[in-house]
Amino acid sequence: MKHSFVVACHGESKYLPGLLRSLNKQSLPSEIILASSEDTPYLREISERYGLPLEINPNGGSIGKDWNFCLEIAPTPLVTIAHQDDIYLRAYTAFVENAFLEDPGAAICFTDYREIRGNMVVEKNLNLGIKEVLLSPFKHFPNRVTQLLPILFGSAICCPSVTYNKDVLENFSFDEVLRSDLDWQAWIEIYKRGEKFIYVPEILMLHRIHENSETSKIIEDNARTEEDRRMLEQLWPKKIAGLISKVYSLSQRSNFEDDV
Repeated sequence: MKHSFVVACHGESKYLPGLLRSLNKQSLPSEIILASSEDTPYLREISERYGLPLEINPNGGSIGKDWNFCLEIAPTPLVTIAHQDDIYLRAYTAFVENAFLEDPGAAICFTDYREIRGNMVVEKNLNLGIKEVLLSPFKHFPNRVTQLLPILFGSAICCPSVTYNKDVLENFSFDEVLRSDLDWQAWIEIYKRGEKFIYVPEILMLHRIHENSETSKIIEDNARTEEDRRMLEQLWPKKIAGLISKVYSLSQRSNFEDDV
């Protein structure tokens, strides 16, 4: 099963070259494509420097539209939508392809990860601790029941660690209105369709947390809290969803705290 990285680009991220170097160093090579709704001199220069195709989405305007474009242009059955600020460790592709070879009927595969804050790799904080607890039953006893836990109290699945199996996800698309929780909405939809998740517990990528990220901006204007509540109401009675949402919002603080 062949794999590709499609890099969702926007603005002029100083971290993009680091991401691309990490993708080029994969022990099992993948196709790499740059995708954006912005045709800028910066992206053109990056495209030429690394010898990578740059595909421009003519119908951009939201994260969901851009991610759907990434899935559409991917030339392989397996595709990872890479976030431009992150780093993928050398064995990422090899582990993910092997997981799908063992279970080709799975819809998505996601891996463990750590965070980058400034120049430091963060091994432990509140956010990572909560996700580890939610993922532990699925890690040790993968089945339909434990597969629900990573999305039942919040999204414990690190979005940029996910690889999608397009052969299984027919007629799937990301919500094009949501600003923050379109990944969580995707996991809920895929679960309700009866599809299978694969979790690779090895740490295979590093997710960067910084104040200029789109996630941090959304948290600051409270859009994420409202979307979190909407996600939880699909899984719980309304009153219980409201209580869980209040607790879940506490973990958002770790996007702004380096010492959690």
